[in-house]
Amino acid sequence: MNNRQIAKYGMFHLVLTFCKRNIDIIKKLPAFGYAYNTFEAIVNTIDAAAPAAARKTTGPAAAKKQLRKNLQAKALSISSRLFAYAADKDDPALKEKISYTNRDLNRLQGEELAPVCKVILETATELLPEMADYNLTQARLDELNVLIQSYVTFIPVPQLEANDIRATARRIRLLFEEAEKVLEEKMDNLAYSIRDNEPDFYAGYTDSRKVTDAATRHTKVSGTVSEKSTGRGIAGVLVLHEVTGLTAVTNAIGEFQLAIPLAGDHTLLLQKTGYELTTAPVTLKRGQNSQVECLLDIAA
Repeated sequence: MNNRQIAKYGMFHLVLTFCKRNIDIIKKLPAFGYAYNTFEAIVNTIDAAAPAAARKTTGPAAAKKQLRKNLQAKALSISSRLFAYAADKDDPALKEKISYTNRDLNRLQGEELAPVCKVILETATELLPEMADYNLTQARLDELNVLIQSYVTFIPVPQLEANDIRATARRIRLLFEEAEKVLEEKMDNLAYSIRDNEPDFYAGYTDSRKVTDAATRHTKVSGTVSEKSTGRGIAGVLVLHEVTGLTAVTNAIGEFQLAIPLAGDHTLLLQKTGYELTTAPVTLKRGQNSQVECLLDIAA
């Protein structure tokens, strides 16, 4: 799903939740009940199709993209400190060696990025004893090293053919159009027709119909991913929300945070080479940060 679809998907579920809580009022208006049942069936179909669509279109590709984004950000954070040090020491050779912008890194081919980041890491490691005034720590270097290794060793699972992916995306889009049509042509008008007799119901329904941009939501999940046998946090684990395809990658001590603009019960998919593919249930509360602890078994 794209960001707009995610926002609308959240609205669909808010409408369903509101209607379920006010089912006694809905029963008084059979036409609204029929429309509501149709709408619920469509959203249930989206619920069933969305996880597969997320895995097909965003899982491995998005994970690799997110890993690259995280790696570039960490490498630039460290290289900027090295550049400041080089400027203070008037060391043009060091400046040239580690002077990179995000645009420079974006231009690199996939296999070219890791070697450049390794040069930054090796240079920073060598100069670490002199870098206390530049807020360069061993922990930062460890994080960069983890990201480099995760990026190099990441092996995506096999993908479906492009035409199958397009067909799935098209099916999701058509389901959204059907759901919106039922809302706009039936449920909205029927809710409006009883606004005088049921003003609280109408106000609540109207509020649930508001689409909030996914980027502005505060509903999220935070947690840690640890090795089951040792309890040690695992870095570089891909955390995938099955419905939306949103992803995060754990940091050096196994922590992650993922904004998911949908309250309710959800499933996270956890993937890292060398460990068993694992799912973790999580219950999200709207506008809150939910916590989850995840354990992975070493692959046999």
